[in-house]
Amino acid sequence: MRFAVVVLTTSCAVALVALPSMLSAVAAATEPTPAPTPTAPVQESTRVAKIGAIMNLTAAPHTIFFGSSRAMRVSPGDYLAITGKTGFNAAVSSGSIVDAYCFSQYIRERFPGTTQRYVWLLDVEQFRQKNVSRVIFAQPELAKYVPAGFPSPYAGQTLTPAPLPGPVPPEPWGKIDVYDPDGWLRWNRYDYWRPRGRTLNKGLAYSRYKYRSIYPDGFARLYGTPKWFMKRTLTLMDQWGSYPVIVLTPYHPNLYAFISERGFTKRRRQVWNYLKKLQRSGLDFALLDMTTIERFGGWKSGFYDGAHMRTTMSRALLQQVIARTGDLLR
Repeated sequence: MRFAVVVLTTSCAVALVALPSMLSAVAAATEPTPAPTPTAPVQESTRVAKIGAIMNLTAAPHTIFFGSSRAMRVSPGDYLAITGKTGFNAAVSSGSIVDAYCFSQYIRERFPGTTQRYVWLLDVEQFRQKNVSRVIFAQPELAKYVPAGFPSPYAGQTLTPAPLPGPVPPEPWGKIDVYDPDGWLRWNRYDYWRPRGRTLNKGLAYSRYKYRSIYPDGFARLYGTPKWFMKRTLTLMDQWGSYPVIVLTPYHPNLYAFISERGFTKRRRQVWNYLKKLQRSGLDFALLDMTTIERFGGWKSGFYDGAHMRTTMSRALLQQVIARTGDLLR
């Protein structure tokens, strides 16, 4: 089956529209939250693109894939080929646990009376985020699900809803992001730069530079805000009759060794123990640790850099996730 592609190259400009009503507060913020400083909303392009693609869907997907940019190459087309079931990739740039909380409710509201399966490709580092990201508050389709206990920096301002996807420009695509209608990232700057000298070794060097700011000083502990949203999201999915699959995402062996010496091993263990504790509390979900490529038969050249997988290795990961979860995703 062939699909058209959709593209979004810039964030949408602010326009005067009605802000959807916020949900009632279900809990106070678990982290001290400073008083918001008035500022103009800045929307993030991958969230705008995914919301637009969801609006364009004609039927509810069977399975939703959550995650950060590290999960964007997981293909619903591959999932369809393996299981015969449809899917949608809702992973977004710097995707957080709050994104999964909001997107799961948005999709459920978009398709009333339906229940989805969820594959949640979870980065260990998502537990270092102390607050709800401004880009979530800037997007009205998502912001309306954030409880009032987490104050918005854009309170009282009007926000711009995501538009429907526009036509894709002709190839060559350059440095833009190109998505299929099922949310899969077909092309982005990684694909542009690979034949232009951005080797894997250069990508690994950049990843080590980036993660040096995370481990150890940028990730002191598992913070309360992501833990609250994790528990609440899994509780909602349990109430909906879904049985999500959480997958801790992989790293290139070079980056894995680098961050392991800087505190990653301890943080990974803490995340694993926290999720196992949620299971023992009665929340039903499958949990897989795929942080090393040996766990799913991955290979070193299957990465663009230290953490972003290419499509072929994302397919290998998906195959193992489906194989290890029985009938959950079939």
